[in-house]
Amino acid sequence: MTWQTVVKPEEGKVTCFLIMDDSLEKNAFVICFQGQFYAYENRCPHMGTTLDWVEGQFFSEQWLMCQTHGALFNPINGDCVSGPCSHGLRRLKLRDEQDHLLIHA
Repeated sequence: MTWQTVVKPEEGKVTCFLIMDDSLEKNAFVICFQGQFYAYENRCPHMGTTLDWVEGQFFSEQWLMCQTHGALFNPINGDCVSGPCSHGLRRLKLRDEQDHLLIHA
């Protein structure tokens, strides 16, 4: 796999993008939370659906929320904090460059 360039989101916002993983195209997103960037595969560990019903809408107050059934995830580490999920979100490697981010699936 290779690194791919992604636009930096503003504080509290999300940039959605696609990644190639084992020759499969998958949804992913990067968030800016408290001035830091975090990238995750956009896949609910409970149902396999994307977290957002409307593209780019993930936050419920300070948590990332699965819009399918309301599970809540910590934006800093992807851990499940509430709801029907056996584990947290799959975190992606990230490098913060000056004007963009590099994401590695």
